[in-house]
Amino acid sequence: MRLRFFIYCVETSRKKYLWFTDTHLDRVNPITLLRFISSINRERSDGVFITGDISNGLLLKKHLEFLADRIEAKVYFVLGNHDYWMTGFSKQREDRKSTRLNSSHVSESRMPSSA
Repeated sequence: MRLRFFIYCVETSRKKYLWFTDTHLDRVNPITLLRFISSINRERSDGVFITGDISNGLLLKKHLEFLADRIEAKVYFVLGNHDYWMTGFSKQREDRKSTRLNSSHVSESRMPSSA
């Protein structure tokens, strides 16, 4: 499967942000993934938002760490339903606590528990 993506860019007078959604990286070959990252880095943005259906539950941690190691901007992410497939909420919460995904380079956002 080929990764088709559009670079959504928001520029203010001081900052530039990119947004990607529904990337389904679990269905992308490694060369395409590296090209995707290269395209992101060429934009020289201040931040990258990656939202919903980033991968699947079994590969999510690997994919987020891979992106964090290679994207030159700060990465923010919000998980989608596919990101919990085959693992569930508890496993994903544990993975994020036990990895470098809580560093200053990568931040998770989520809905408040009252929502």
